[in-house]
Amino acid sequence: MDDCGSLAVCGRTCADLQSSLENCGGCGNVCPPPPNYATAVCQAGGCDFVCNAGYVREGGSCVPEMADPRPLITDLIAYYLEALWERTIVGTGGAGVGEGAQRHDHVARPGCRALGV
Repeated sequence: MDDCGSLAVCGRTCADLQSSLENCGGCGNVCPPPPNYATAVCQAGGCDFVCNAGYVREGGSCVPEMADPRPLITDLIAYYLEALWERTIVGTGGAGVGEGAQRHDHVARPGCRALGV
């Protein structure tokens, strides 16, 4: 078999030694099975693996991709700030400012007395 062009002749088949999983870097060089959640690849004549969608490479394995926790934390802070703001509104049952609510910028504490009293 001599009509493989730029491909290598490996036994009775033509093979691209740069990308063939069965002939990666040389005839008969089979790439090993990939770790869980990964796909084996032959790149530039070397065996490797790429992680499936939703997984990231960590050393020699693929682990679940973690979502960035910052948006969740920001949402949580906004939720608690809104709840705190609603607790400072007097006599509205949680109605927001502009709906007949009164805003108080102070909180009475035991042992404190009002100014001018």
